[in-house]
Amino acid sequence: LSPATKGIRAVSLIRVAKPPAKRLIRPAQHHVRVRRERLRAAQPKPSKSGAHTTMDSFEFNKIAGAVLGTLLFIMGLGILSDGIFHHSAPKQSAYALPSAEVETASAGAVAAATAAPIGERLAKADAKKGEGLVKACSACHVFDKGGANKVGPALYGVVQRSIASHEGFAYSDSLKGKGGKWDYASLDHFIEAPKGFANGTKMAYGGEKDAGKRADIIAYLRSLADAPAPLQ
Repeated sequence: LSPATKGIRAVSLIRVAKPPAKRLIRPAQHHVRVRRERLRAAQPKPSKSGAHTTMDSFEFNKIAGAVLGTLLFIMGLGILSDGIFHHSAPKQSAYALPSAEVETASAGAVAAATAAPIGERLAKADAKKGEGLVKACSACHVFDKGGANKVGPALYGVVQRSIASHEGFAYSDSLKGKGGKWDYASLDHFIEAPKGFANGTKMAYGGEKDAGKRADIIAYLRSLADAPAPLQ
């Protein structure tokens, strides 16, 4: 065969072989494209908020660091101030306050020093006013002649009666130990501050600080007798 004839045959063979080759190549190309698409789909997509997440984490770390630094600064300042301004513990952790009974007695002594003598006040006292003042006392005392004891002893005839002597009443030891009689001065002191007169008395009454009212009460008590005691 001539070279020209050989060339024509070769071209013819290539043309004949080309369609089958394409049928073999196309599935392979298709398979490669599908695999690439699957791999691309399987890859994680970048988050749109990734930058914000990183920024939020960075901001949180800055805030936490600032808080921690502030706490450390405060602790260090406290330690430094303790070292500079050191105070030794007091030898006595508390101080005893005067009792209510002592305060009452002291107040009674001051009031007695400033008030006029009971004799002078009795000369101006009003027994009728005193009767009104002792109405609250009727819850514990009886003022009628022959009246029975209640929470406190009956008070008819109390002026110039011996202290803690009314029959049938259980007086406190402190009042029984006083001795003497219920003269005007003793009554004035007792009505002003019962615990100041006899520390430990059962009398719950807080006392009458007004010297004029005390004189009115004593004037009324003086009238509770068959023969009132003379004024002194």
